[in-house]
Amino acid sequence: MSSGQVHDDGQSNENTIRGNNGSGLRETRIAKLKVDDIPKLFGNERDKVDEWIYLVEAEARYQGISHDNLLDGVTKLLRGMALQTLRNLRKNGESISWERFKYYLTATLKPADVQRHLRSELKNFKISPNFEHDVMKFLAIVNKIENMPEFE
Repeated sequence: MSSGQVHDDGQSNENTIRGNNGSGLRETRIAKLKVDDIPKLFGNERDKVDEWIYLVEAEARYQGISHDNLLDGVTKLLRGMALQTLRNLRKNGESISWERFKYYLTATLKPADVQRHLRSELKNFKISPNFEHDVMKFLAIVNKIENMPEFE
C-alpha cells in the first residue's frame, strides 16, 4: 500500500510519533478491509468459494490493499470450517499468505468434481418456453466452466 492513503476514519495510514529528542519516527498502520457487501464464508456446501474470493480480491483492489495485508482483513468474514482452516494453517505459528490460504480454501471447500458437474449440467440443458430465463441460466453455467475450448 502506498503511503499517505486515507482510511475510513479520515486519517492517513502513516502517523508520526515524536520522541523526547523530537526525532520523527513513522508508524505504519495496515488498512482495514471494508467488508460490508461481502458475505461471510462458513465453509459449507452452500458457499460459493470462487465468488467469495473474487469479491474479496475485487474489494481489496478497489481499496488499494495488497494481498500481503489481505488475510488479516478477511478473518472477520470467516466462520465454521473456513475459520477452522485458517486456524489449522496458523497452528505452528508460521506466517501464511493470502495465496496459500486461497489455495487451501478452494482445495477443501470447493467440490472436486464441480467442473465435471457443470459440463454435465450444460450437456443436459433443455430449452423451455421462458427464453430469457434459459439464457440467464445458460450464461450462469457457462461462465463458471473453466478452460472451455470453443469447440465444446
